[in-house]
Amino acid sequence: MEKAAEPEVEEQAKHKAEEEACEAKRSANIAISLATLAKPFDGDLSAMLRAACEGAIAHDIVEQLVPMLPSDDEFSKARRLYRKSGPETLRIPQKPAESLFVAVVDLVQDGEFEITSPQDLRSRLQLLGDALSAPDASKKIAEDSQTLIKASDGARTSKALAECLRRLLDVGNALNAGTRRGDAKGFTLASLERVAATKSTDASAVSVLDFAARKALTGDGEKELEELEPLLRAARKLELRELEKESTRLARCSAKIAESALAAHPAASGLAEHVMNASQASENASSSVLQCSKFFGEDSVDCAHLFGALHDLVARFQSARLKVKADEERKAKQALEEKRKTPEAKRERRRERRRGRAAVDDVLRAVDAGKK
Repeated sequence: MEKAAEPEVEEQAKHKAEEEACEAKRSANIAISLATLAKPFDGDLSAMLRAACEGAIAHDIVEQLVPMLPSDDEFSKARRLYRKSGPETLRIPQKPAESLFVAVVDLVQDGEFEITSPQDLRSRLQLLGDALSAPDASKKIAEDSQTLIKASDGARTSKALAECLRRLLDVGNALNAGTRRGDAKGFTLASLERVAATKSTDASAVSVLDFAARKALTGDGEKELEELEPLLRAARKLELRELEKESTRLARCSAKIAESALAAHPAASGLAEHVMNASQASENASSSVLQCSKFFGEDSVDCAHLFGALHDLVARFQSARLKVKADEERKAKQALEEKRKTPEAKRERRRERRRGRAAVDDVLRAVDAGKK
């Protein structure tokens, strides 16, 4: 009878041994991440968790660690399989994910940092990660805000850009003379995109912009456009909503930390100042972009549309100017070649060569005379 029962016992043990605290795919992903994150701690996951709770590691590592923390179900399984006391023999974790979950179980059971559940740990690390990232986030908001402010003020006050727009308007009115569109006083950004791309119907396919770019801009206009173009290019990639969203996130993070046990944590030091700087920078950028949008006749604020249209215009105008310069150089070279082909030019070149040889002969005679 005992021998007949052994296969059933072995089968039950086998099924129990197959039970895992973490699903296979998630376990593999955690193992890949931990291979890098745990290196500074020589693979000691408990030490890594304590350092994270103390705010002693970089915010980007904390942000990577939070998604790997066990859920309530994974935490319960890990505690039952590896740490819960009882008559059953406890297993030893074999995979990095299970080792991490066990380290979380130990942290909770030891009561360190007033953490009583996986959710407490997750909340603490998220708040610490936000606090540690605040200086970089505030700096990024300030830099992006400055880009938007410079692009807005530059576009609104640029005499070179105003001259480009005036030329486009004049050429457009000339082409539309005699029609109801032949006396336009200005145009919207949407129409500007169409005007800049409009081409003649003949074989030359010359665009309106090509006509406008035939003459160099007055003064230092072309240099001014060179300085404005990279600002517009950078500004078209930014969004005010993202700056405002990030600024709001920092403010909420600061409020949560102020109400939590982390209020006196070193990571919270200076957080209020970072929040204030980010908020002020975001408001300044919003004001400048709104002013620029209204200046160009736009009611809504859309950086991609506003700065995209202006950047396309500037970039196309610069491209057209380069084409004009290249054509002028080519024509000048052709004219010079034609001039050299004339009989008089040929005779003059022969006279120049004779004068050159005569001068060399004079030098040589003088040298010979000096030797004597």
